[in-house]
Amino acid sequence: MIENIWWTVVPNSARYINDIATAFAEGKSVVCVLPEKCEWLDTMRSVIMEKILSGVNKTYVVSGSDVGNIAPGEYLAEMLVKKDIRAKYRTSIGYEEFLTRIESETALINSYIYLKDMTEEQASAWLQFISGYNRKHTPDAPRCKFIIEVFRSECKKTPLESVFRREDYFRNYDINIMCMLVSSQVNISDYFRDYLIDLTVMCSENDPELASLLILEGEKFIKAPEKVLYQTVSENVRSNMENFAVPNELNSKIWKAQNRVFFPLIEQYRLSFIKLHENDFHIDGKITNSVGEEIENILELELNTIKWLYDHFQLTLTKQEVEELKFFKQCRNDLAHLKVLEYSRLQQIVNTV
Repeated sequence: MIENIWWTVVPNSARYINDIATAFAEGKSVVCVLPEKCEWLDTMRSVIMEKILSGVNKTYVVSGSDVGNIAPGEYLAEMLVKKDIRAKYRTSIGYEEFLTRIESETALINSYIYLKDMTEEQASAWLQFISGYNRKHTPDAPRCKFIIEVFRSECKKTPLESVFRREDYFRNYDINIMCMLVSSQVNISDYFRDYLIDLTVMCSENDPELASLLILEGEKFIKAPEKVLYQTVSENVRSNMENFAVPNELNSKIWKAQNRVFFPLIEQYRLSFIKLHENDFHIDGKITNSVGEEIENILELELNTIKWLYDHFQLTLTKQEVEELKFFKQCRNDLAHLKVLEYSRLQQIVNTV
């Protein structure tokens, strides 16, 4: 599953999980600061649970809906402290002090609590409680450890030190890596694989969830990128059940992907053509390029100039060579003028080179 590849194999995403695990293993409570549309959030939680909390008996997952309006200390007392011990609580000392004093008699000590789906008010209250609770312990004393999720818009500051911001670990090239890994499942040539990856990255606008859907379309996406993109967006939703958005300037994104992959192939054709006919060119300072500069090295000849030489009987070519020259010249000119090439021409470029 692509979401598992994302959180366990793609380096920066895996590093995010590993750094959280390291801090947790050091006895620290952890704050995960997430974007509003965190990619595959449930999968991230599952990976954290498996990597960090697997095999631990006293593990609790607590959501904001579970807590409701109950204060953190009170909620923990009701969940993990027996009723007769709970009766000893006095408002004057507060739950942070109370739970620290009696936790050896409770299930709280050495427990692991994962707090998720908190409102801004709940997250703030829990952060303050965890901070105060930790201050009541000496550095190496056994205690309960927490992982708490907060969203970026809600986390102005936190009293805890072990804060891991997802945005600090996310890089645009992470999607390239994911697409490279997933594209191994797609049966296409290497040139079109490179194009599929670039096309997917460009058209997904750094959204790994949308990219994961597009990359699997393979040749269908290469043949009709706009159609497949609109269809994918209309038929699928994000893991959080929100709709995908169609990227802006889609035509420009397709062109950029084509330019990165196929323009070098056109240049490869040009240089191969020149080397094949290097003894047929006679550069004497009278040939100029498109801006009127004299050409002194045949490697500087552009396809337009080569076609001009042929048209003016200064170069002899076979019929096939002429057709290929005209084709590559037109492709080069279209790409240079920001035009998108249709699939049949892309296929011809690959097959010729």
